[in-house]
Amino acid sequence: MHRLTKDGEITVPLANFSATICTDVLEDNGTERHRRVEIEARLGQRTSRFTIAASAFVGMGWVVEHLGTEAILMPGMTLKDHCRTAIQMLSNKTVHRTVYTHIGWRQLDESWCFLHGTGAIGPSGLVDDVEVALHDGLQRYVLPELAPREADVQEAIRTSLRLLDVAPDDISIPIYMSVWRAVLGTAPFSVYLVGPTGAGKSTLAALAQQHFGPDMDASRLPGSWTSTANALGELQFLAKDALLTIDDFCPTGSQADQQRLHRDADRVFRSQGNGTGRQRMRADGGLQTPKPPRGLILATGEDLPRGQSLRARMLVIEMLADSLDWSVLSQCQAAAAEGVYTMALSGFLHWLAPQYGAVQEAMQGEVLRLRQQIQQAGHKRTADIAAHLLFGWDLFLTFAYKIGAISEEERLGHAQRGWRALATAAQAQAELQHSEDPVGRFFALLRAVLSSGQAHLADRESNHIPAMDADHYGWQNIVTRAPSAAVPSYVEPMPDSWRPQGARMGWLDDEHLYLTPDATYAAVIQMAREQGETFTLTQRTLWKRLDERGLLIRERGQRHYSSRVRIHGKRERVVCVSRQILEEGGVQSGPSGPSGPSDSNPLIFNGLENDQLGPLRNSQNPEWSHNGHLENTQNQIDTSLGTTGTTGTTNIYIPPKNFYARTHTSEISASCPKCSAQRINTTGSYKLCLACGHKWQVENGHAG
Repeated sequence: MHRLTKDGEITVPLANFSATICTDVLEDNGTERHRRVEIEARLGQRTSRFTIAASAFVGMGWVVEHLGTEAILMPGMTLKDHCRTAIQMLSNKTVHRTVYTHIGWRQLDESWCFLHGTGAIGPSGLVDDVEVALHDGLQRYVLPELAPREADVQEAIRTSLRLLDVAPDDISIPIYMSVWRAVLGTAPFSVYLVGPTGAGKSTLAALAQQHFGPDMDASRLPGSWTSTANALGELQFLAKDALLTIDDFCPTGSQADQQRLHRDADRVFRSQGNGTGRQRMRADGGLQTPKPPRGLILATGEDLPRGQSLRARMLVIEMLADSLDWSVLSQCQAAAAEGVYTMALSGFLHWLAPQYGAVQEAMQGEVLRLRQQIQQAGHKRTADIAAHLLFGWDLFLTFAYKIGAISEEERLGHAQRGWRALATAAQAQAELQHSEDPVGRFFALLRAVLSSGQAHLADRESNHIPAMDADHYGWQNIVTRAPSAAVPSYVEPMPDSWRPQGARMGWLDDEHLYLTPDATYAAVIQMAREQGETFTLTQRTLWKRLDERGLLIRERGQRHYSSRVRIHGKRERVVCVSRQILEEGGVQSGPSGPSGPSDSNPLIFNGLENDQLGPLRNSQNPEWSHNGHLENTQNQIDTSLGTTGTTGTTNIYIPPKNFYARTHTSEISASCPKCSAQRINTTGSYKLCLACGHKWQVENGHAG
């Protein structure tokens, strides 16, 4: 640089290296554009060429990073700015390029073209002068460089269809459909392949993935669950209009590691289903442009991510250890590695390009029509997933028929085969979603709490041992006395032989459970945590869901989900549900189930002032029964007395079958000769005190 001084013009050095801008690169990811510059610098006898972000060029911090410490910028307040300006002014031969950094459809020069790792495919075949530079994890998305001949495409399609014979139709066909649906645009769902280790999940997923690049075999799939959620989110965004396989969901390690993996899966699948990207802030306080998922996820794993709503956002396909036909699989792997599958997809994209805009306009209406035709009783998203897959399947079969790869008869046969396969998969999906129903999980966890002895329920009247099935409600029968002198084979229980386990969680009578809301919810949450799960509903939302399903018994028009009921002479605020639901171990999927409201079976309180519950059961309900702890048919005596089982040196009294069932109500007029309690059950001439366990025989109204 030359500077004028009072002594004349002098030369001021700016740096000890020279540099020019060779290329000005505009990177386009379909949502944002970022500029990068390629610089060629010379320091002494060494020449370096490197690329930096345009924003980094201004600060000149790249000098030492790329040229080393020998590169020197001269000191001075403005010399660095003069050096940058000199580089820009001397770069008079800069080449300007646009580089696409994503896969999928782009409208270039008014034509739709499909971008892949080495170029683009348009209406006329391969498109010249289109440069694509993909992320490291996506560089294997490569389609054929030469436009395939029609005869080659026909053979490639017939070879590709052989993939359907690798596994049963309900497994192979949905996977195969996902290939053709993926290239039609963003899919609001994922496909999840689950099965035991060694079943071939990754191998089958790789065959679908190899339609987008022959090198993406089972060991080189584009995504892995070991990646961070941010990295997977970036892949979801850049793998536009393409299948993205995320392999091997297998929660292991510490509980924190497992929770992290489930949390990452929740984020990935939920964003895919909702079509939303994560919002981020810029340094200036503004919002960055979001990066939503733009393709279709095919995931594999040995376990399923948690949550009913999450699983409703994906089609789950279950594999068994023997699901694959390995001989057919080997042939398909060879064809995929040779690039036959990519040729089939390339031909489909070439055929689709001239009409892609029209297909996009028609897809929403066609998917809606297909969804209305699908009779599926599961979550409404299941029908939507099936409709999307069927739309892509129908379009592919139309293409295969029109170019002569399959006959009209084969086209109709494959179409019907696809409908049947999706119907089977959708039915399995509905059952899977029902198993993750939060209401059903609540009752399952409640049963686990009581059976494990972490809490107990007491009798509503006596506030002590329930009259029936005490061992099912958190009570334990522990020690007994020696045989009585009157009946040597009869072992008389001690007064305190039945003991409650854990804290009291509520009460019960013949037909209903009266649950203390806070204690019940806390116990269920703790049980879920011990099982490595997270119960996601808040307490109020839980009671609301029960009420929506007709499972919560309360007075019609009552604002609160809990009710005040008289318990052992004292009014308690409880949540009331049917005892039948807990004992039968099942909850219907809607309010029309066995405990749902109806004209003949209203689930409401009939007059809280009398603390009486409305009718819940009908005459067809089975009779209550009592299951003994141990049954030894060799030690049986009179069936009215019960049996004596022996375990080691401890004798245990087992009441006879349906001992309690024969008398549901207590006899209050009598009292126990031992403890004077009036909570007595009567069976024939025998009476049993429910307070102390004493049993005696009554003859002609007098104790024997």
